[in-house]
Amino acid sequence: MTVINCLKIFLTMIEIEGKEYAVNLDKLFEFVTKSSNQDKRDQEITDGYEVSSPNGQLTQTSKIVREIKSKGDQAHDSYRYDFVRILLTQIIEMEDPYLDFGDSVCFNTLIKYNILEEVKM
Repeated sequence: MTVINCLKIFLTMIEIEGKEYAVNLDKLFEFVTKSSNQDKRDQEITDGYEVSSPNGQLTQTSKIVREIKSKGDQAHDSYRYDFVRILLTQIIEMEDPYLDFGDSVCFNTLIKYNILEEVKM
């Protein structure tokens, strides 16, 4: 996606069936980062071995256990961002202000999550 298309998403009002809509950035951010809010804990275990006998038998010489903490699931957030980006791109690149089936699925999904909101003047 080019910089121009990104700017279109955030700066342009979108006209659909005679009504103006704009992207709610707060709701967009909330949707994208709505993965589990629990801390994620993983363990990384590293074992060290040495050859200890003439016949090549290995014995464990060290074991390091390291706990890794992270907030939520970054891959999940990335998938949600890509999903919303595809929906917004579909709506923004519409040439006709009337919705066909694919456009209406994108539009209704964005409306349901309040990412796209009608601008009342």
